[in-house]
Amino acid sequence: MEDIKRLRDTLPSLDGVHESSKARFVGGERVAWRYIDIPLCFDCETYSFKRPRGGELEKCAVMWAWGLAIGDTCYMGRTWPELVDALGVIRDAWHISPEHRCLIWVHNLAYDFQFFRKWFEWENVFALSSREVCYALTKDGFEFRCSYILTGYGLEKVGEHLTSHDIKKLVGTIDYEVPRHPLTRLTAAEVEYLEHDCLVVTAHISEQIEIEGGLSRIPLTKTGYVRRDVQRACFRDPSRRAGQDFSKLRYGELMKGLTLDPFLYDSLHNAFAGGFTHANPFHSGDVMEDVSSYDFASAYPSVMCSEYFPVTPPQRWHPGSMKEFQECLRLYCCVFTVTMWDVRPKVSYDHYLSESHCIIPKEAKRQIDNGRVVWADELTTTITNVDWEIVIRCYSCSRLEVAGLIRWGRGYLPKPIVKSAIDYFQKKTRLKGVEGMEQEYHTAKENLNSIYGMMVMNPLRPHVPYDLEGNEWGELVGSERLLEVKLTEAEKVEALDDYNDSQSRFTYYAWGVFITAYCRKNLWRGIFHFGDDYVYSDTDSLKVMNGRDRRHLEHIQKHNENIQRKIRKCLEYHKLDPELSAAYTPDGKRKELGVWEYEGTYSRFKSLGAKRYMVEEDGNINITVSGVNKREAVPYIEEQVRDGDAFEFFADGMEIPPGHAGKMIPYYGDDEITGVVRDRDGVYYEFYEKSYVHLEPGGYNLSLAPPYAEYLQRLKKGLI
Repeated sequence: MEDIKRLRDTLPSLDGVHESSKARFVGGERVAWRYIDIPLCFDCETYSFKRPRGGELEKCAVMWAWGLAIGDTCYMGRTWPELVDALGVIRDAWHISPEHRCLIWVHNLAYDFQFFRKWFEWENVFALSSREVCYALTKDGFEFRCSYILTGYGLEKVGEHLTSHDIKKLVGTIDYEVPRHPLTRLTAAEVEYLEHDCLVVTAHISEQIEIEGGLSRIPLTKTGYVRRDVQRACFRDPSRRAGQDFSKLRYGELMKGLTLDPFLYDSLHNAFAGGFTHANPFHSGDVMEDVSSYDFASAYPSVMCSEYFPVTPPQRWHPGSMKEFQECLRLYCCVFTVTMWDVRPKVSYDHYLSESHCIIPKEAKRQIDNGRVVWADELTTTITNVDWEIVIRCYSCSRLEVAGLIRWGRGYLPKPIVKSAIDYFQKKTRLKGVEGMEQEYHTAKENLNSIYGMMVMNPLRPHVPYDLEGNEWGELVGSERLLEVKLTEAEKVEALDDYNDSQSRFTYYAWGVFITAYCRKNLWRGIFHFGDDYVYSDTDSLKVMNGRDRRHLEHIQKHNENIQRKIRKCLEYHKLDPELSAAYTPDGKRKELGVWEYEGTYSRFKSLGAKRYMVEEDGNINITVSGVNKREAVPYIEEQVRDGDAFEFFADGMEIPPGHAGKMIPYYGDDEITGVVRDRDGVYYEFYEKSYVHLEPGGYNLSLAPPYAEYLQRLKKGLI
C-alpha cells in the first residue's frame, strides 16, 4: 500500500515529544505506563447491503476505506491487513508496549471496534454498557478510546467547538447507499471527507493536550473532567500549604459516615427517577394556540446549591404512628417503601406516579395515563420524602403502610461541591460571546451540564464481559452468551464495601437521588399552580396557556425570589458571597440561577404524549419526538402537507419512512462473513469481514398505545 510507505517515510520522530505518565493499583500492585503525547485518530467507512441467502435477505457490510490521522497528517488504507501493517510500523518505530502506549481516538468506538476487534489481541476491553466500548487496549500497547464518549457530541459539533484549529467536518458529501468496497476508485471528495473526519478529532485532542498538559490527564468520559476538578476542590484548600492542609482528612471523615449497604442501595436505586415528562391528558392531541414556554435556568445545579441532602450516617427507623412518620419526613431526608390502597387522584391535569416504579398486584384494578398512574386499588412504590410531598397532593388513599424507612440528618452539600457549581455557572455566563474565550466558555458550559451526571453515577453497574481469549462479546452461560451480567449478591456486597472504603470517593449516591427529586418538586410546583392551564412538562420546562397573565407572572416572580433566597442562604452558610447566585453576561444582562425563564410563546402547540410534540413559531413548524431527527423529519412533513396543515398530519398513525427519520438501525454480526460485492463502477470484490455492523435507515411510526388512546377517548367524552 502506498500510504504504508508514506507512513514509514513521514512518521514523526519522538525526539522532543512530551510523554505523560499514569498509574493505578491493580490487585494491590501499582501499575504504571506512559503515553506519547501525539494525537491520533482512526476512522473507517463502510457499506451495508443485503444479499439473498436461504430464501431471506442476509444483512452484510464491508469496510471500503480507513483513515489514520497522526497530528495534522492523515494516512489512508483500504483493508484490515493494511491497518495491522500500519500499526506495526508505528509500534516498531516508536517502541510501543503496554508500558509505553500509543493512544488512538475513535469517534463512536462501539461501531468501528465491531469491525476491527478480531484483527487484534486484546489485553483489556471496557464497556459502559452492552457494546458501548469506552476503551480497548491491545496486547502490544495500542489503546483505543471513544472520543464521542469524551465529548458527548457528533463530529460536526466537535468541529464547531474548535478554537485554535480551522478544520470542520464535511457534511452531506457522501451517499452511504452507493456501493463501495476496497477496490472502488475513490473521488477526491470522498478522500477529503474521510480525512476531515479524522483531523477534526486530532485537532480536538491536540487542544485538550495543550489544556490538560498531556494525554494521561484527559479523562475517559465527558463527566470525568468535572469529577477530577471537583474531587481536587474537595480534597485541597488552595489557601493552605501542603503540610497544613487537612481538607482531605476532614472530607474523608464525612464520606466514612455516608455509606451504602445492599438494602439501602436497593432502596435508593428503586427510588431514583429522572426528570418528569408528561402531557396534560385533557390537552393531549389537541392543537393549542398561544402556548408559552418556561424553562428552569440550570435546574439541577440550582437545587445542589439550595436544598438539603443526607449528611449523616443512614439510620433504619420504624415510625410508631402517622404523626411520627410525618415528623420524620419533615426533619430528615428519608427514603422508604409505601403501600397504598384505594389510590385516587386529587387533581385531573396530570398524575405523578410512574407505573414502572410501582408494584401493582395483577388482580388490582388500575387506570394508566401514558405510563402514569391515575388510580389503582393497590400499589407499592419506593420514594423519597421529597416525592411524598408531591404524591400526597396528587392522590388520596384509604390506607397506607410504610416499610423499610431509612433517614439521614439534613444539611447542605459540601462547600467544595456548591462552590464548583457556582463557579461553573459564573464562568459560563461571564464568558458567553467573549471573543478569544470560546474554549473557556465551552468548558464552563459543559462542566455545568456535567456536574449532575457526576452526582448520579450508579456505584453498581452491570458487568459487561468481553472474552479476551475467544475475542467475543459476552459471558458464555450454557449455549447462550450474556452481553450484560448482573452482580451476584456476594459481588454486590464486595463492590459496596469497596465503595464505602474508597479513599478517593467524594460523592454519595443518595445525593443524586435527591437532586432529581428536588427538580421534580420544583417542576410540580409550577404544574400545581398552572392547573388547567398546564399543557406539557419535560424535566425543567413547562408549556402553559395564558402564560403571560398577571396571576401566573406573579407566581413565577414569587418562585424566582424564593429560589434566589434559598441559594443565597446556602452560600451564606458556606461563607460564600451570596451575590454569586446571579451572574452577568458580557453585555450586562443579569442571569439568575434556578429561576423560571420565559422562552417565548408558540402560536400553535400539539402534544401526543411524552417526548412527542409539534410547535409553530413565527410561521415555522418544529417537532420534538424521541428517536427522530427533526432536521430531516420536518422537511419531509412539510413536503407531505404542502398547502395542508402539518398539525393534522402530526397525529396517531403518522409514519416517517426510512431515510427521513434521521436514524440508523444497527445489526451486529459477530461471525465472519465472506462473499462477492459489486461497486458503483461494476467492479467485483471478494470481501471478508471477521465481524461487522450492518446499518440501515429506520423509519418512525407514531402510534398511541391502545390503552392510552382509549383513556383519552373516554376522558374527552366525559366517561371518566
